[in-house]
Amino acid sequence: MTMMERRKRIAIGIITGILTAVLMTGLTAGVYAQRLLNVETIYPQVMVEGVSVQDLSPEEAQSLLEMHLAPRREEQKLTLVMNDRKWQIPFEELGFHYFYDEALEEAMKFGRNGGIVQRLTEIRALREQPVNVTLNYGYQEELLSSLLHNIGEEIFLEPHAAEIERVNDTFLITLEQTGQELDVEATRELAHQVLEGMAQEPVPLVLKDIPVYPTAADLRQIETTVGEFSTTFNAGDYGRTANLRHGSGSINGILLLPGESFSFNETTGPRIASAGYQEAPVILMGELVPGIGGGICQVSTTLYNAVLRADLKVIERTNHSMPVSYVPRGQDATVAYGALDLRFENNRQSPVFLESEVVGNRITVRIFGRDEGNSDIDIVSVVTQVVEPTTETRYDHNLYEDQVTVERQARTGYRVVSYKIYRENGREIRREEITRDYYRPMNGIIVKGTKPRPVTEWLWTEPLIPVDAREIQPEG
Repeated sequence: MTMMERRKRIAIGIITGILTAVLMTGLTAGVYAQRLLNVETIYPQVMVEGVSVQDLSPEEAQSLLEMHLAPRREEQKLTLVMNDRKWQIPFEELGFHYFYDEALEEAMKFGRNGGIVQRLTEIRALREQPVNVTLNYGYQEELLSSLLHNIGEEIFLEPHAAEIERVNDTFLITLEQTGQELDVEATRELAHQVLEGMAQEPVPLVLKDIPVYPTAADLRQIETTVGEFSTTFNAGDYGRTANLRHGSGSINGILLLPGESFSFNETTGPRIASAGYQEAPVILMGELVPGIGGGICQVSTTLYNAVLRADLKVIERTNHSMPVSYVPRGQDATVAYGALDLRFENNRQSPVFLESEVVGNRITVRIFGRDEGNSDIDIVSVVTQVVEPTTETRYDHNLYEDQVTVERQARTGYRVVSYKIYRENGREIRREEITRDYYRPMNGIIVKGTKPRPVTEWLWTEPLIPVDAREIQPEG
């Protein structure tokens, strides 16, 4: 064998060896790559929330994470503070939870994206640059809302408006107290920021004041008498006097804020014996008859006249069916619980206060408020028509022919227009028509006898004298 042949054979051997080595290496690498790409665990150098989960299945990784994070989870608390008070609520009570499935799904994706070459490149890159997957977490908003609601009820401070009363002709004012409540939305936002960052700093409760009205400053505007009126009555009529006192006491001390309305019936209540009212004459169907609560209309009438002079807005008022003795025609205000009411509104820019008192045989209603520079007010009523009644004569054969009785008293009717007169320095500057009232006439009935009287009786019997009903003054 020549030297040339020997060198050639050696070269072929070397090449064959190299090729065989390369082939074997390739086969080994291929088998390794195939095994590497087919593993069902998380690739090396992958962590979740700083905890290594390499070579673990998702289930094994979750168990490891739960064990590792348990102390941290138990220690986490939401701390709410207000002044020197503190509420500490474990995250567990807010439904705190980790999203393990989401994080481990992300961890499993490393080395499993794209083709073989891309996957192998990514797996190799993990050796040089480990990755850390963030473990997200959450809580139940409704549990946080319920917590804040409960704390809100605990710290709620009920507001109290200023109050006013009149004692010995002097106004006494109790200061207001501003309320306090939890601003749930603002506090929830601060708590959310702490929970999202799993921070431990305390969350200050956000409070907001509850304004009150009226304040003491508002009530101090009640400084002078803006309307006053008095009427008199027979103090010897004890039942009626008791009703006047009861009704007067019911409206005494009423505070009306701007825009508020007053109802006489709602304030005084039903006129029944159990409410303290007594029997006294009342006007019913144009006649005076016994009834519970007689005299209450004098209270409403006195109040009505004070309201007119205070220039408050009258919403509802009705005149009696017949004139009353204690005010001029056109200036009365009748009431009937559940049917007729006296209602008015405080149309001023400041509060007004009602004072009503009975002294001797006089009832007086005063309305106090701020001096708004209003004119002096007077009420004038003008009778525009007098409606004369008729008298019917009936005959009764049971009465002697010289006997006459009055079955129903005749009463004159009237049409009346009332005006509110505004004066400055005693001079009229404006006149405003306020009401047109009609008091119906009552036709009279007299009964005459037709039976002849024996002569012997005629000598000893005085004839009956008819009574003119129009001369009798009603008392309502």
